[in-house]
Amino acid sequence: MPRIAGRPTAPVLSLHGLGDLFVPFSMEQAYARDAAWHGRSQLLVQRAVRATQHCEFTPAEAGAAWDDLASWVRTGARPAGDAVTDPKAVAAADFGCRFSDWAAYAAGVGTRRLYSACP
Repeated sequence: MPRIAGRPTAPVLSLHGLGDLFVPFSMEQAYARDAAWHGRSQLLVQRAVRATQHCEFTPAEAGAAWDDLASWVRTGARPAGDAVTDPKAVAAADFGCRFSDWAAYAAGVGTRRLYSACP
């Protein structure tokens, strides 16, 4: 098992399902805190996705994240992400909406049907 200490040396863009019980969302928050502790937050962008199964990302979600990461590496322009350590942001009714594939939600793909529609 690799040691994950919040010390990225290159840009990292992570996706995390809000309902993932295999690797709970709190681990995403812990990684953000570790990166901040080590002064590496500028190398980390995190995105929440409204899904429950582990790594339940649609091709659109994974593709957008990959394109944004590649652009970040190429241009130096850091992409948008979610404020995973902000309790007010995480508690908001629309948390996880920004980077979720709502075509999949509308089609009832996977566990998307378990989530309420975004406001």
